[in-house]
Amino acid sequence: MIGTMTAYVSPPHGTADMGIMIGDEATQGCGYGFDAWRTLMTWLLDMQGLRKVTAGTLACNLQMLKLIRGSGMQPDGIRRQQEIIEGLPQDLVYFARFRDV
Repeated sequence: MIGTMTAYVSPPHGTADMGIMIGDEATQGCGYGFDAWRTLMTWLLDMQGLRKVTAGTLACNLQMLKLIRGSGMQPDGIRRQQEIIEGLPQDLVYFARFRDV
C-alpha cells in the first residue's frame, strides 16, 4: 500500500468530496496519486445523479495544488488563515469540478 483515498458522497446534493494521502515517500512524485485522483474523479462524475466533485488543501501544500489543478478542478473558495502550520497562518483553498466541464 502506498497511500489512501477517500470520497464522501452526498446523494441528496449530488456532490462528492475527495481526499488523498500518499504515505510511501519512495512513490511520492511518481504520478501514482495523480492517476488515482483522475480515475476516481472521472468515476464519480460518471455516477448517476452526481453533479460536482470537490477537494480542499492548504495553500502551502504545493504538490497537492499541482495535482488538483492538473486534474482540471477549478478554484471554488478560500478560508483565509484557517490553519496554523509551523507557526504561520495558512489559507485553506477549495476546488471543484462539475460534471458538465
